[in-house]
Amino acid sequence: MAENVFDYFFGTSHRVNGIAVQPRMFGPELPRPACDVPKSKQRTVYVSLPALPVYAVGTRCGPPTRSYVEVKTDICADALKKNFLWLVCRLHSATNQSVPSWTGYNILASNSVDVIPSVVSYLPTINAPATQRATVHEILLQSKNIMTSLHISNMSVAFDQALYCKVTEILWAHRDRFPNIVPRLGVFHTICMFLGVIAKRFQAAGLRDICIESGAMAEGSVSGVLDGHKYNRSLRFHKIMYEALLRLVWNQFPQWLTENHPDAHDLLDILPLVLSVFSEGISSTTVEESLDRTVFRKVHQYFCEFLQHLRSQQGPLARFWMSYIDMVEVVLNLVRASREGNWALHMASIRSIISWTFAYDNLNYARSLTAYYSEMSHIEHEKP
Repeated sequence: MAENVFDYFFGTSHRVNGIAVQPRMFGPELPRPACDVPKSKQRTVYVSLPALPVYAVGTRCGPPTRSYVEVKTDICADALKKNFLWLVCRLHSATNQSVPSWTGYNILASNSVDVIPSVVSYLPTINAPATQRATVHEILLQSKNIMTSLHISNMSVAFDQALYCKVTEILWAHRDRFPNIVPRLGVFHTICMFLGVIAKRFQAAGLRDICIESGAMAEGSVSGVLDGHKYNRSLRFHKIMYEALLRLVWNQFPQWLTENHPDAHDLLDILPLVLSVFSEGISSTTVEESLDRTVFRKVHQYFCEFLQHLRSQQGPLARFWMSYIDMVEVVLNLVRASREGNWALHMASIRSIISWTFAYDNLNYARSLTAYYSEMSHIEHEKP
């Protein structure tokens, strides 16, 4: 994959700003060039920037013809199994809750990974509207110059959807000019868009009322939270709602297990003994040990069977709210993939999102995500 990630975005000032993120290198640091800034009492800064050269993309070109590549989605089952382990641990410690929320739990479960802060620096501002193709072409030229100065062979450049569609048109029209630049669709913008899709599907069905009456959000800010514009608060609410629905499902699980698998009901009596040891010290080692235990694997297998029973045999209302659980799990998988660097899980999550963008008429992301999925599914073969 790419060594550097550059994220370009634009605001109301009609300028394009960028940041460069590079892994920290251990070794002797090169001396920084001295920069003398003359001091004055002048409060206004006058900058004369040259106008960008006019760029005409010419005839619009589509993506190159590619063969079909099957992306494995089995990786999602492993992520859902980790979420289920978190859920049953929270249920086991209900009276004296010692298991943190989803984010805190995954931080404890990844304690074996050394987190090294990256080096972040700001790039020169391009004083031009991002809607112009000349500006986008200048971004690619500057990225190519940075790649040459750092002596790296490939570079990943992350954009939001509005810029990504213009970047891909330029790259498709000039495949030989920027062969080593890999455009990517920003995960943050994709999650915000998908949170809006979830709100469009469920807020009129009672999700908005639950958000207000439960006290999770104030009535004045609930629209921004559900639409995904307030990322942190929106993600927090969906995590709480996701756990609440799964708790309701778990309450009905023992009765269904007794009726359909009477020989397996003793597993629910053994499971708390396994979880009591795990809850005392959550770490990457104990997580792997718990996932491999026979008791946990059997309970998880029956629970997945019960979830499928709710989707298929309990009527349209149960199927509707089970789709909420499935959609939130896609969001959590995308967050997990970004934090753990799990490329297979990232691709599987993007594939699940594409169908929802078509279903709810988000055509901009439907087109861009389809092209992005096609590009990234061939990245290992075209740019290993």
